[in-house]
Amino acid sequence: MTSATVQMSLPLDAGSYEFRLHPNNGYTVAATSAPVTVTATTAQVTVNGVSPPDAVSVGAATALSVGASCGPPTATNWVGLYAVASADTASVQWQYLTDTTTPPGRRWLNFESPRSVSN
Repeated sequence: MTSATVQMSLPLDAGSYEFRLHPNNGYTVAATSAPVTVTATTAQVTVNGVSPPDAVSVGAATALSVGASCGPPTATNWVGLYAVASADTASVQWQYLTDTTTPPGRRWLNFESPRSVSN
C-alpha cells in the first residue's frame, strides 16, 4: 500500500499530540506529523434547559429534556441517568445520541425520572 487515510477520534485530555507512522507492525518510526493541540472539552449536559451547578427538582416519573453538547463526535456517544455518587457503570437509564451522520452539536433526549431511587 503506497498511501492510506485513517480516521481517529482524539482523546478528551487536553495536550499536544502527534501521529507516528510505524511500518511492518513494528515500533520503528518512519514519519511523524506536525503537533496536534487538543483543547479541553466544553462538553455539557443540561436538564430541562438548566446547566450545572444549578439543581433541577421534578416529581417522580416526570418527563425530562436532557441536552448534550460539544462532546466528541462519535456514533456511540450516550447519556446516562445515575443516582448521585453512584459508579459510572450503575446507570438507572441511558440513551445513545442517535444522530450519527453529523458531529454532535446540541442534542435533546427525553428521559423519565425514576419512580424511586435506591442506593
